Amino acid sequence: VSVEMIDAKTVRIRWKTDKPTIAVITYAVDSRSPNKKEEQFNAGSRDRSADYKTEHSVVITNLIPNSTYKFKIMAIDQSGKSSVTPEMTFVLSSKTGGSIKHDNNRHFADSRSWLGIWLPDLRLILNSIGK
Repeated sequence: VSVEMIDAKTVRIRWKTDKPTIAVITYAVDSRSPNKKEEQFNAGSRDRSADYKTEHSVVITNLIPNSTYKFKIMAIDQSGKSSVTPEMTFVLSSKTGGSIKHDNNRHFADSRSWLGIWLPDLRLILNSIGK
């Protein structure tokens, strides 16, 4: 998973799956963020294409600068099976452009619910649906 800051209020999240999927990202300001406005996740930001694919990219706009966000990715394969990633976080700064810090290691106690999400930088072994 990579998080790229486009401007002070916009990020692009990219990831790959080992099977064709569609995806939804849910996100919220983290409760530890000094700019916290709400704890609940937003309804979600859908992948721009409704096509099943293995390379995904979602742009999220109207974020709060200098805030920490938490997010999850839900993947749905062609048979209708779905799974949700553990919660991940990123810090949005007031500077624009480039990659931004994100912490994807602190919430991975149980990866059994994953469906075909490929995250090589996290060294997760997947395909554990139904176990």
